[in-house]
Amino acid sequence: MDKEKSMRSVHLSIVVIMTLFLTGIISTAVSLGWELWILPFPVIGTVLSWMMHIGKQSTEKRRLYFYMIVLWLLLVYHGIHATSFHDLASLAAIEFAILALTEERRLLHIGFALFWFCFFWSGYATVTAADFEFTSLFISRVIGNLGVVITTYVVANLIIRKRDREREEDRQSIEALKGMRHHAEHFLANLSDALRPPVKRIQSLSSGLSGRPEEAVRADAGRILASADALSAQMDELRDVAALLTGRYVLEKEPYRVKELPREVLQSLHPQTRAPELSLTVDTDAALPEVLFGDARSLKKVLYQLLDNALKFTKQGSIRVRIYGIPEDYGINLCMEVTDTGIGMRKETLDAVKRSIYQEEPGTGVSAEGFGLGLQSVYGLVHAMNGFVRMDSTAGKGTQVHVSVPQEIADGRESREVRHPERTEGEGVFSPEDIVKETAEHFPAVRAGQVLVSSDSACDLPKEWVERLGIAVIRHRLHTDEGSFYDGTEINGDELMRYMRDIRHTAKSEVPDAAAFAPFFEKQLERAKEVLHVSIAEDASPVYREAVEAAKKYERVFVVDSGSMSGGAGLVLLYAALTAARENIGAEELRERCLRFKKQVRARFILEGTEYLVRGGRMRPLMSRWMNAFLIRPTINMKDDRMKFAVSVGEGYRKRFVRKVLSEAGRIDPSLLLITHAGVPEEELQQIREDAESILHFDRVITLPTSAAVAINVGPGTFGLMFHILNSDRETGGSLLGTVS
Repeated sequence: MDKEKSMRSVHLSIVVIMTLFLTGIISTAVSLGWELWILPFPVIGTVLSWMMHIGKQSTEKRRLYFYMIVLWLLLVYHGIHATSFHDLASLAAIEFAILALTEERRLLHIGFALFWFCFFWSGYATVTAADFEFTSLFISRVIGNLGVVITTYVVANLIIRKRDREREEDRQSIEALKGMRHHAEHFLANLSDALRPPVKRIQSLSSGLSGRPEEAVRADAGRILASADALSAQMDELRDVAALLTGRYVLEKEPYRVKELPREVLQSLHPQTRAPELSLTVDTDAALPEVLFGDARSLKKVLYQLLDNALKFTKQGSIRVRIYGIPEDYGINLCMEVTDTGIGMRKETLDAVKRSIYQEEPGTGVSAEGFGLGLQSVYGLVHAMNGFVRMDSTAGKGTQVHVSVPQEIADGRESREVRHPERTEGEGVFSPEDIVKETAEHFPAVRAGQVLVSSDSACDLPKEWVERLGIAVIRHRLHTDEGSFYDGTEINGDELMRYMRDIRHTAKSEVPDAAAFAPFFEKQLERAKEVLHVSIAEDASPVYREAVEAAKKYERVFVVDSGSMSGGAGLVLLYAALTAARENIGAEELRERCLRFKKQVRARFILEGTEYLVRGGRMRPLMSRWMNAFLIRPTINMKDDRMKFAVSVGEGYRKRFVRKVLSEAGRIDPSLLLITHAGVPEEELQQIREDAESILHFDRVITLPTSAAVAINVGPGTFGLMFHILNSDRETGGSLLGTVS
């Protein structure tokens, strides 16, 4: 009701100003001899506007649009005369102030365009008049008037954008409250269901103790104690989550023996680990330091929750627990990884787990005891310890959760031997195809002893493809306020974007230098005769120069500049790995083929904003503020090995961007479209996929988060389209993955 009254007041103001404007124009037209035959049109329009306003005829938006058409007619009529040239600025400023109240950005843009039309029309009439004198006063007045108009337009635009954001925040708050209500109802149901079984067991067993043999009493007493322990553990879980949500959770830092963590957790879960059809293995790196300094209690809770969840949702198959360390200046990053072959999760379920309290809904066929707070407490505890959680899951195939927490070394024994295990996985949850099946059908097995293909972690490809093709990956590092983490194994782009939402947080990327590349190349040469390393473009990162510098020491290592980044570099990497697996060629010839192939790769990106370009030093803050004010979004086109910047203006920019990129690309290879993104919501990704498919049908449309090293430079809301262009070249002109019938 308040909003309705407010808009009615705005409409009244517009009609009153329109009437005053009409009165002034009529008197001016009569006194200056303007064309009087036009005046009946705005007069009739003004009368109709009053009738529509008083009678509330038509919808609110239609009335507003009609008022503005009449007002624009008056503005154009006034503005096309040379005698009104210097009056345009004040009239336009009044118009923009009115439009700021309407919160209609489209009308504001139209009004701005009409101002320029009148400005050039009346300006031309002014400067071509016989009595015109070109003086410094004329120039200063024109500059001053334009400054007033542009400033007023920018301010009005900012006001509308601010109100749009406030409305969106209100909408999200309402949705969040609805979601909280649903989760609260679900949680209370879980709470009741979780507390009832142990309480009933305690009541039942306690009531039957009297008069029973001593041996039976001892057995029942043990069951009572087990039920009481389970109840106590559940209450502790509830207390921890409450403390985390309210910010009252207190960390207890003290020395602890890291190798005792899994042993103590397994002892508490011992009855659950006895399933005959379940294989449970624990791999603790022998090179871990003997004693670390941190919160062992919280770490045990994290490992307990991860292993408990894996046991609940994996009735047969295997569970693997892996604990290792990555050396850092401040000590190590303690990594705990739990992988199961259980029921897994759908993409929307995985997103819900990351957002809020969630337990698998009924209908999965799995009975999950507890409050449904396990994974929420994992996220809360790990973040409280300044660490990161990475979770990958595929419905029906299992889940992998990776936790990385900075820790100090209390006892340095064996600490020099702590190593970072060789990793080849990429990152992300991919849709809509089952990529594991895709790799088995379309990717050949790797031939041992030939050319090994490697890359850096900023070359984005699905992790299943990287693993299938035996690609070795050297990792960028992300330095945050809390610690340093390896890109792709300890932190990904989505997790980094969530971390950076807090403006107090800072992060920067560190590329592998030549000293890091040397042992990496040596290790790969132990596995193959030659190595071809595919790097992201030299113009996008210094990592290419570091790789080239390191490769000078090895005759059998060849480095190729992919001329792109993210998924664009990933496509060149994919071509190199497929060619190496399919054909018996040397690394030098393979490099030449890659240099030809990369000319057929198209990689275009569009950014949500300019903040991260400023952070990365690629844009000045003043330019960023102007672009944001005018709704100008930067785009990046990787062309001729360089980053070429352009812009996209206005609303609906994503759909226009997709249409422009795919429509102007030429003969596109339909076998694969790769969409990489940084923090784009799933519903928006789905719309991007649909927009792409409406232009060209692709056999596979793969979406995956960018690496953290890419995300830190482009910011949240960024996405890119990567694909291959077909040509007549027999070596590189065919479909990248092959035509699927």
